Amino acid sequence: MTATELSGVSSLDAHYAEFRTLVKLAQDHLVHGRLEVAAVYAQVAGCYAWLNHTGLFASPELENIIGKLGAHLAPVINSRSCMSPPREVLHVVTQVYQTGGSTQAIACWIEQDHGRHHRVCITRQGPSLPPEKILTRLKAPSDLLLLDAKRGSLLDRAAALRVAATGADVILLHSHPYDVVPIIAFSSVSGFPPVIYVNHGDHVFWLGTSVANIVLNMRDSGHNLTTKRRGIEAVRSVVMMRPLSLTGRNLSRDEAKRQLGASPEQVLVVTAADASKYHPIAPPSFLDMVVPVLERHKNALLFAAGPMLQDDWTVAKNRTGGRVSALGRLPNTILLQQAADVYLDSFPFSSLTSLIEAGSYGTPVITYRGHPKECAVLSADTCGVDEHMRCPSDPEEFQRELSRMITDAEWRHDLGAKIQRAIIKTHEGDTWRASVSRIYDLATRLNLPPALGVAERGIGSLDILVDLVMKKTGYSQGFSGAMRNNLGLFPVGWRIATWMCLVCDGVFPSVQNLLPEWLLPPLARWWRLVRQFRYF
Repeated sequence: MTATELSGVSSLDAHYAEFRTLVKLAQDHLVHGRLEVAAVYAQVAGCYAWLNHTGLFASPELENIIGKLGAHLAPVINSRSCMSPPREVLHVVTQVYQTGGSTQAIACWIEQDHGRHHRVCITRQGPSLPPEKILTRLKAPSDLLLLDAKRGSLLDRAAALRVAATGADVILLHSHPYDVVPIIAFSSVSGFPPVIYVNHGDHVFWLGTSVANIVLNMRDSGHNLTTKRRGIEAVRSVVMMRPLSLTGRNLSRDEAKRQLGASPEQVLVVTAADASKYHPIAPPSFLDMVVPVLERHKNALLFAAGPMLQDDWTVAKNRTGGRVSALGRLPNTILLQQAADVYLDSFPFSSLTSLIEAGSYGTPVITYRGHPKECAVLSADTCGVDEHMRCPSDPEEFQRELSRMITDAEWRHDLGAKIQRAIIKTHEGDTWRASVSRIYDLATRLNLPPALGVAERGIGSLDILVDLVMKKTGYSQGFSGAMRNNLGLFPVGWRIATWMCLVCDGVFPSVQNLLPEWLLPPLARWWRLVRQFRYF
């Protein structure tokens, strides 16, 4: 092994040891009847494994502990017979956001899967308001359930979710990787509707294998990892394209460019993703590959939505005479996408939703596949569209592809038209609705109870790279970060004691962390009212 690989394995082993400590704490509290504390420690363990890669993508041991917590909930008799095809669909999600591919996918799913009644149950929305893109797609206010809007523990939320699920024909689980509430709710129950786990975080550890009748992957690389590393039988792992709401153009490419301050004669290269997805983990970085091409082609511009104009982005702007613009986080990227001549996927962390949205406007796409072959899940792939994307695997090939995109207008227009047709065919309309109907039918017809298989731990290239990505993007915050993020869920005595332990270890959580988490939503509502009246 190289020094880098040895360092990577050492990091994975250290994270695994920390994870084992958290799992043991959850188990010990369960054995001693401290159920609320056990549930929080189980969630802390899941949160830690998600953000600090341990070499595991699933943990049957932790899922088993969480399942035993479910056995302590009051039983719910589901006397309602699930309809096939389903009419009532329950979406379970941890939190929904103003931006982000997962929330957008839920909104698009509800919009496109018309003819069925959809409800959304949120386990941990916190003080932020659910976005309009979700609210406006629900038929009635009662179709939104906020489980953390009332006083109660994780077990109380799970009990409420278990009751809510009795009215569904099928359950779609879109939860965050660490969320124990759905696993507690759907464990140790019988006669419940099938659970379809929507694998939107296919490159990281997640909880849910013990309750998923079907795992729905959005791409082949996610499916392969599900069957190889999560212990899911191949018959329970399926692939279906994510839904999109493609509005089409309301501006020509030239007019969109003008509104952005660019000339129609210039070639506009666009990229859009969370800033963290561009943070380099090893050379070459995204900008290392792109800037030399822009230096050669003076008529080309790069507009990036997500990154701020700082550090490497400032250097890139100066090197290109101001032709690199980092725009920060935008409320939406529609104008930018309509103006683009070329779309570049983020690297080292792909952003598949942004890529597909850009391609839907007839824009050719380049996604860099510079990771080792076994790390395909960190790159972009999607059935029916792959063959129309340009997918270079080394920096020189990437630069040749981008240079040709800039100089050969006829070629890029032809590629853009092909990818647009492929995306529209596979991601919306009758084709997508037929696919989702088949998934519903499969989940109902198979009637396969969830089964925990063997989740193999690895220390290879993929595991080392996932760990590096988490560290370089700032998501990896260690044991103290996982504890701090869940501190408000502990019973009051444990919360204060844990807060003091963190302080003694040199970690200083905010005073807000001392408040019970259920109190944050009403406090936020009160503060919004105060701010509103200040302006009268």
